Amino acid sequence: MASGEEAESENEADHWERMAYAARSESRHEDALVLFSMMASAADASAIQVAHALKCRGLLLSDLKRFGEALEAYESLIERFVTASDPVLMEKVVMAMIEKGETLCDLHRPDEAFMVYGQVIERFERFANQALRREVRRVRNIIYMRRNRKAAP
Repeated sequence: MASGEEAESENEADHWERMAYAARSESRHEDALVLFSMMASAADASAIQVAHALKCRGLLLSDLKRFGEALEAYESLIERFVTASDPVLMEKVVMAMIEKGETLCDLHRPDEAFMVYGQVIERFERFANQALRREVRRVRNIIYMRRNRKAAP
């Protein structure tokens, strides 16, 4: 397929995603943040693409130590999709909740982080989906490690 045909078959959300990853790989972080936002707001973006864009924004903002903005990105994803029944969206919500907890720990707010981790377990441990169960086990390990680190002299 010629490159012109590829461009025609690419939807708007896919275009912004490709551009965002290119910007990030070139360390143009501010551009990548804008492009992930454009991806999330693209008219043809699927729910999974929106969730992915918000997660990527949160991760990049965390990498840049812009924790308050990262929390906003995770919260936006969680609020939009917390009631989703699609397993892929549920995984994105769990991952955003875990990252929110980690970000709260980075902000020295461990009590709030433990509340978020507890919400992950409470909400998602009953599902049979293997990926969700794996993430719940991961949260249990995070709690164990953080509590032992907190209790260490």
